[in-house]
Amino acid sequence: CEELQFVTFTSDGLYPETRHVTNALNLHRGVTPNFDLYFMTNCESCKFRQLCKNSNACVYFFDSKTRHAIRLFGKTDIVPDKLLMQKMWDESYTSFGYLNYDDPNLALLHFVPEIYKYYNREGEHTGNIKKGVENV
Repeated sequence: CEELQFVTFTSDGLYPETRHVTNALNLHRGVTPNFDLYFMTNCESCKFRQLCKNSNACVYFFDSKTRHAIRLFGKTDIVPDKLLMQKMWDESYTSFGYLNYDDPNLALLHFVPEIYKYYNREGEHTGNIKKGVENV
């Protein structure tokens, strides 16, 4: 999934705030292919400050060709591991003003989903990701 929406809560906790993020799975970088997602962000961004206050988040992906959608609900950790940041680094991030993976303004976020909702033309499926329990 190259493009998706990432939802956090405003700093006062009252409203959801959505933004577009790219390259969340990073499968080509050898990350375990599960539902965990990784994002790079600026340490001075609203998103970073919001997640420091409230790690709850939601990820939404919609495929307009198949009309399938998935929402993942979970928590986001800030990852201090520079080796993992190096693994996740892509030269295209320089277009956002970052020098390299070791840029002091760059943070690696790790989204760990707990619950999913999957939608297709047949309906909705929900479940707990960690336990593998599906509720229809």
